[in-house]
Amino acid sequence: MVEEVIWLQRARKSFSDIIKYLKSEWTYDTAVEFHNRTMLIIDLICEFPEIGILTKRRENLRKFLITKHNYIIYRIFRNKLIIIDIADTRKK
Repeated sequence: MVEEVIWLQRARKSFSDIIKYLKSEWTYDTAVEFHNRTMLIIDLICEFPEIGILTKRRENLRKFLITKHNYIIYRIFRNKLIIIDIADTRKK
């Protein structure tokens, strides 16, 4: 079980950019829903750290779908959840 959650700067920026986009192009409620869903998924990962799929590019990185357009990339290190990025499924 995870004892601490650490957001890397890249992940914070990606998350913030997505929230800003949702507020400006969709609705405030959509942004809140995305935020809440992301926090629930982080709680789930904390409880079950190996729930995400191992990535092919980098060893020990996992990803988990937040929405059909976004997924969280993370690593578990010494009972810490390190959030690497919030990525867009539409980007290569």
